[in-house]
Amino acid sequence: MEGSSILALSNLLKDSQYEADKKYKKEENSYNPGLIGDKKKKTTTIEDIVSEHNKNKKKINKNDIWNDDDVDEEFIEEDPRTEPEYDLIYRQKVTTEDIYLGMSGKTPGFQDCDEMVITVKLPGVKKISDIELTVYENKIDVKTSTYRLNLPLPKPILENDGNAKWKKDKSELVLNLPLKKEFSF
Repeated sequence: MEGSSILALSNLLKDSQYEADKKYKKEENSYNPGLIGDKKKKTTTIEDIVSEHNKNKKKINKNDIWNDDDVDEEFIEEDPRTEPEYDLIYRQKVTTEDIYLGMSGKTPGFQDCDEMVITVKLPGVKKISDIELTVYENKIDVKTSTYRLNLPLPKPILENDGNAKWKKDKSELVLNLPLKKEFSF
């Protein structure tokens, strides 16, 4: 091969390499994530997203202790009856070993409590037979002709092992509900 033919071949290959690079760059620029999906859709800007978010955003009160998303809708029922006052406390069974020696490893926190005590004040109710009580694992439902308490519980309970006591002189229903134990191994 002569030098001129090598030079011509080199120019021929150089031109074809240049054309291949040019074609590759054109293809590279023509395909991008913006081409995926519906081509008729307009481009969404940050302002569009913010305005849509503000439009859908509900007014939040600083005094609220939870958002609307935190409330389970299955517990909410519309009822014209008044919700009675109630107190919810945790009770822990302790022995002298717990108090003086700390042998059981129990802490004063609610995570080591054994039962939940709910006192429902029902003024005007005279007889226990006027009260309808339903206990579920995660809620209680107390109904009378004038009161309705549909209370979601903060911790699951053993629904079949609790007891209820009617204090006639104070018109109070006291529920002792044992908590389901969560083992922390």
